[in-house]
Amino acid sequence: MRCPYCGEPNNNASASFCIRCGRDLKTGAQVRPRQRSFQPPQGAPAPHNMSQPQPGSGPYYAPSSYQVPGGAVNPMPANISGQRQPGTPAQSGRAARPKVSSGQVARREELNLLTPIMAPVQGPQAPESFPPRTFAQLIALEREALDYKVLSDDLGYGRKKIIKIEFARSVPWLQVATLLNALSKYRSTSSDTIIIQGSYPQSSNLYDFSNGQLQYDHNVRLGSQMVDRYLIDSGTGLESDGVRIVFTERGK
Repeated sequence: MRCPYCGEPNNNASASFCIRCGRDLKTGAQVRPRQRSFQPPQGAPAPHNMSQPQPGSGPYYAPSSYQVPGGAVNPMPANISGQRQPGTPAQSGRAARPKVSSGQVARREELNLLTPIMAPVQGPQAPESFPPRTFAQLIALEREALDYKVLSDDLGYGRKKIIKIEFARSVPWLQVATLLNALSKYRSTSSDTIIIQGSYPQSSNLYDFSNGQLQYDHNVRLGSQMVDRYLIDSGTGLESDGVRIVFTERGK
């Protein structure tokens, strides 16, 4: 027989006590049967302490009134956070558009200045030698220079001269030609560095130049030689399709 308390099997059927827990097997109380969970009969009202539906399990409408002790009936508040009254449309999951601050508007207007106001000058077709592969091909571009206007002629730190010119917004090879033409008029041995910065009318002042830049360095040491260096950038120097030209000429 088995012990009704611990379930230990006892081989001796005439034993009076359990060999494991020591309880009385003859006069001990019987173990209570396992209780079944309570299930209300069909048609009976549901208990009052049942939980409310969980969010997401389906639409839930709050009652329009509730009863307080004493029998008085009070209406529910009109606006309860998280509840939707019957008949009202459900809100879509799309978030409301955030308000744009004045600083963001100013930033957008600043970026709009980068958009070209004037159409680029197409001009004649670029020569087959552009970008130039020899110094002679570079100098030959000067013949196609556009008309320009000098905006400023300043002396920088040391023997540096910075010249700003303005001419029609143009394609890269015409920018190079115009910058070279301006350099030929300001080139002198009194300056070690001459920078020609081009811009076009109504261009943005976010950059130092918008229509190309040419930097000419005189008597730059390259190993054991003294050379003149030409560094030319088209546009603002930041475009993905921009052109950069670097040439050196033995110093004279």
